[in-house]
Amino acid sequence: MADKVYKEPMQATKNVSPELVEVAEAAPQELLEEKKELCTCGGRDNSPTLAETIREKLTAEQAKELPQEHSNGITSEKIWTSVYDFNGPGKFADDHRFHKWWDKSGRQIFNLIYFALGGVACCVISQTSGYMYKTSMVGLCFFAALGTAAAVYAICHRQPSDQSDVFSERTKKIIRCTALSAPLLAMLVAGWNCLTYGVDYLWAEGLYPGYSSHMSPASYEILKKEQIEVAARISPLNTEVAKRHFERTKSVGSYELAVKMADKVIRFNRHDSRWKIRRLGVLGRLPDREQEFQTLTSKYKNRYGKDGYLWNTLADTAVYNKDWPLALEMANEHVKRHEREAIAYEQRASIFKELGMEQEAEEDLVTADSFSNAGNH
Repeated sequence: MADKVYKEPMQATKNVSPELVEVAEAAPQELLEEKKELCTCGGRDNSPTLAETIREKLTAEQAKELPQEHSNGITSEKIWTSVYDFNGPGKFADDHRFHKWWDKSGRQIFNLIYFALGGVACCVISQTSGYMYKTSMVGLCFFAALGTAAAVYAICHRQPSDQSDVFSERTKKIIRCTALSAPLLAMLVAGWNCLTYGVDYLWAEGLYPGYSSHMSPASYEILKKEQIEVAARISPLNTEVAKRHFERTKSVGSYELAVKMADKVIRFNRHDSRWKIRRLGVLGRLPDREQEFQTLTSKYKNRYGKDGYLWNTLADTAVYNKDWPLALEMANEHVKRHEREAIAYEQRASIFKELGMEQEAEEDLVTADSFSNAGNH
């Protein structure tokens, strides 16, 4: 019987069948070791087979590709705890339920909630900012349209990007930026208005930061003035609060801030003559703005001369400046134009008392009482 001839193992080349490579990769290492032991025990030559050679070469190449910290027997297979594989193949690479749901409806449901929050913010703005009412209503309609579109896309399991022929890339970018920033801006404005309303409530209750029941009256007045000025400066987005701050800043003698509060109200109520007259009255208490006061006084006498409130305000301003002859002149003009208004006689009576004219003051008070009882305030 002829002796067996030993042949060198055939080297794996690029022409090796893929099925053979798959078999070699799938072969467990323990089975290969078992085969080696069987070959040795049987007296046969334990030279490596083709499958073993391929397996060893593949193992060596994988070991080179592994990072240093993973070279101590740790597998390179990625293991994820999520059903969605975010960074490549892993154990759950075939499960894309979250990804599919997000692409079909999830993104649009998120957009719908986001636009709904923007709409709620616009409703808050409309109730807390009188002069932003129209703007907030436009914003509410805008968010309603966006929310409707998002709902339709969510129901139909579609995305705006599917309509590639409708909008250009630049237009789509503008739409995305607007849809992202507009609700955020509305929520910031609504939050700011709510904050100023809360501060205004505390100020109205006299609860100023730093207040103590053991403070002296003089210290309390100083603290009150400081906090009222701070509150007036941080409430630029609310007309109603600005009206209250006007009265408060005027009461503590902060006339510059009172003028600014009146300006905010007039800016969005241009046809409100009463607020223009209120502003004029405070303006007359600022010596450095005397020229502006005189110009507006002449203008308003011609425009609002029939309104007794103008003459009442001018008389009060003259009293503040202790210009008694001018105060009496304005009070007389008020009585002349509105001879049946009780407040006109009351104001003139107070001026008569300052001038020492007690008899005239008494007569005006009696007349004021008669008109007040008749309902002519």
